[in-house]
Amino acid sequence: MTTQRAYPNLPNAPIEEAIISLTIGKQKHASLQEVEALCEKLKDVYPQRKNWKIKEFAFEESDAGSNMSQRERATGFVISSENQKKLLHLSQDTLSLNRLKPYGSWDDFSADYKSAWDIFTESLKIEEVSGLTIRYINSFHIPTAGWEEHLLMRPNLQSESVFDDSTISMGEVFSRYVLVSERHMAQSVVHLTLKPENNDSLRVIMDIHMHFIEWPLDK
Repeated sequence: MTTQRAYPNLPNAPIEEAIISLTIGKQKHASLQEVEALCEKLKDVYPQRKNWKIKEFAFEESDAGSNMSQRERATGFVISSENQKKLLHLSQDTLSLNRLKPYGSWDDFSADYKSAWDIFTESLKIEEVSGLTIRYINSFHIPTAGWEEHLLMRPNLQSESVFDDSTISMGEVFSRYVLVSERHMAQSVVHLTLKPENNDSLRVIMDIHMHFIEWPLDK
């Protein structure tokens, strides 16, 4: 039997933004008009609304020369709470919830998403989702001296060079880690950035992105 390690529930978690996103794939809404009607049903919690648009660019090369064109395409809607701390992105096949700091707890965050998901899918017969993404963007500070002691996942930096005997000081560091679980058909990508704020402090940005593929709803 495998014993799971218990981690404390941090009372002041350094989460700048938390995101849940589900893509339903085949059983999607037929039109943006249907999605717009859902925004009205969510209006009590998310009263502010704007169109969700993307820009597409095309580049063509011919004997006559090159030509670049662009167009703007509506893909859905972004609705938000009165204080702009909770934002819902709705399209025909995707529902995403962004929660900005202060972050409360997973129970509260997932409950907010579940309430919106029930409305988003009430007219659809969903058997499985084609993609589930959970993302946490954390930001915190650690001392520059002995910074390695504060991070279990960290880059290995050499303080001495075989080419010269000069001192090497901490600069900005970016590293990427990819973890794959074949059992759960999942992939976790961690982007870790270390950036000096001053001589005594490092800012750590830890972007954790978990993605599950073909996730049946009965699991």
